[in-house]
Amino acid sequence: MQDSNELIEEGPEPRKSVRPTIGLTMGDANGIGPEVILKSVSDPSLFQMMRPVVVGSISVLRSHADQLGFRHLKFHPFESSKATVREDIIRVIDVSEGKQTRVEFGKTSGSAGSLAMIAVEKATRLCLSRVLDAMVTAPISKKAVSMGGYDIPGHTEFIAGICETRTFTMMMVAGQLRVGLVTGHIPICDVPKRLTSKTILDRMGVLNASLVTDFGIAHPRIAVLGLNPHAGEGGVIGREELDFIGPALEIANRNGIHSFGPFPADGFFGMSAFKKFDAVLAM
Repeated sequence: MQDSNELIEEGPEPRKSVRPTIGLTMGDANGIGPEVILKSVSDPSLFQMMRPVVVGSISVLRSHADQLGFRHLKFHPFESSKATVREDIIRVIDVSEGKQTRVEFGKTSGSAGSLAMIAVEKATRLCLSRVLDAMVTAPISKKAVSMGGYDIPGHTEFIAGICETRTFTMMMVAGQLRVGLVTGHIPICDVPKRLTSKTILDRMGVLNASLVTDFGIAHPRIAVLGLNPHAGEGGVIGREELDFIGPALEIANRNGIHSFGPFPADGFFGMSAFKKFDAVLAM
């Protein structure tokens, strides 16, 4: 009899396991990512919740394991989710194509940056093909990634490109605190130039849909923050709240998205005002 926790193939649509298969992208080979992953997969409780699969390089993981005292861990190529779950065997999707990547701790290098992004792309495509149920990304060095030939500002935009979507947002979650962002990895001086009522509405729509679908909140309440100090003070300290943010809120509420604000970002969190809402949208 097959373990009820195993993934069972039934034609083109596999029946998912009780424990999801989670891809952990390795991050920068010379950085903190492999260490964080090794420490995480050394916690037996992790395997009770999921099937972790590292996407990266076996040779890099071994180098870090030898330095950090994890020599007991065994790294085996990932072949399918049917494999027996063992706490001492770490399944790895090796994207290094057999190359022995030299680990130079703390060094910024193009080869490490390139390997990190190859892992992210592989994990993303495996999520889209439903081989992986989800992915967690270890830290990358944007400088190393740039040296490796990638012209991208960060994970968020890179993954959105692979998914062929233009409507997306980054959300930071800690317990009941959920903060979505209108702009992402851009210089602060460029933020006002990127703000339009349409952009704010698009991000609000993504955030609202996520709250309903991913968090099970039937009628989310979203607090929207201003851009300027004191939310512009009625136009005295900037007009973005009057010209873009306020009008976007009006349209959102007419369309059934329960949004409130714009609130002054400089005092909102200090007063714990976020506790009155299901999420916050920041500029």
